[in-house]
Amino acid sequence: MSNYKVGDIIVHVFSYNMTFVKFFQVVEVSKTGKTMKFARIDDRIVEGNGMFGKVVARPDEFIESTDNLKAVRTSRSPAIWNGEPMYFNTID
Repeated sequence: MSNYKVGDIIVHVFSYNMTFVKFFQVVEVSKTGKTMKFARIDDRIVEGNGMFGKVVARPDEFIESTDNLKAVRTSRSPAIWNGEPMYFNTID
């Protein structure tokens, strides 16, 4: 069974010398819990100047359509956001 439920916020942090943060919201979990669908949501800077600082998710503020999303296996274990501001840095 999946640990994910509709409405959960997933955070994806990536890059090498810069730190990008993207938030996604779970919009569907299969009955078996083996797959889910999620869509990217907007964020808000709570500290910093836009080039670096901290950012939080804006739940239900979808920046991509929730129609025609592909299912993803929950076994890949994307991280559920804990609600704390996330550090980002776009300066190379």
